Amino acid sequence: MEKPTVKIGVILPLSGDNDHLGQPIRELIQYKVDHFPKDSRFNYKVIFEDDQLIPRQTLLAAHRLVDLENVDVLVTFFTGPGSVVAPYAAQKHKVHLMYNFKEEMADARYNFIHVTPMLPIAQYWTHHAEALGYKKIALMVHRNAGGEMALKALEEVKTHSKLEWVDVTRFNQGEKDFRITLLKIKEKKPDVLLGLT
Repeated sequence: MEKPTVKIGVILPLSGDNDHLGQPIRELIQYKVDHFPKDSRFNYKVIFEDDQLIPRQTLLAAHRLVDLENVDVLVTFFTGPGSVVAPYAAQKHKVHLMYNFKEEMADARYNFIHVTPMLPIAQYWTHHAEALGYKKIALMVHRNAGGEMALKALEEVKTHSKLEWVDVTRFNQGEKDFRITLLKIKEKKPDVLLGLT
């Protein structure tokens, strides 16, 4: 008897400015699926869609995967894509696994988060920075949902910390030349620069 096939739709930035994030994830997922045990109860088919990390593209990709490919499971990476797909997955009754820092997106029925919540990460990072003897930090924050969530968690931890924030600079998707920004930050003499994306 032929084993049933589970179709998994994975949405990643596979082209554009953020392909360096999506391509390694794609390779890892494909490698893992190719090496599932042969005696597994199911066959697995992975279908990748490119969203370039642009939310409207993410939602279009989810529609294609559900309506055209009839996937059983949706997988998204990064907070923005996961946040736009979560309501759609619930509406379509599709399991959705996401790497998303917005905990409220997980409804434990259709939407599930597979990442450590941001607050414990911020607490650990702050404790580690203090243990290394850092006194002054600078932050570069990507203007996206994930970067803002990370900043919010660090701000919450900051009140119990000895670290002085000497600079918080935000940057937009697609920005590539940070020479002037880095020179301005360097003038404030931080012990460490933390990038939040």
